[in-house]
Amino acid sequence: MQKYDAQVTDISMYLTLFERQARTAGLEETEWVPQLISLLPLGLAQIIIKEPEKKMQDYVNVKEVLLDKFKMKPETFRLKFTQNQRKPGALWKELVFELRHYLEG
Repeated sequence: MQKYDAQVTDISMYLTLFERQARTAGLEETEWVPQLISLLPLGLAQIIIKEPEKKMQDYVNVKEVLLDKFKMKPETFRLKFTQNQRKPGALWKELVFELRHYLEG
């Protein structure tokens, strides 16, 4: 899996891809945080490392911390959902995936 790059994709889409890849690879959820940290830029990894150790080991908490850092709140997902348009050359199923992702937030 590619390292996270904020210039290329938003964090919520990246985390969705990460979760799917981790499940496909058969990783236990307890292994997700160390794998994710290795894919994040140092600045984001440091935010996670500053969490209390118990919370740092919980993927759901780490995901919330990252979404909060990028201000990905329900209102943000609603705006992305309502303002999203199909990119030139993109398949309709790609648009459907993005809209479903933002709707489910």
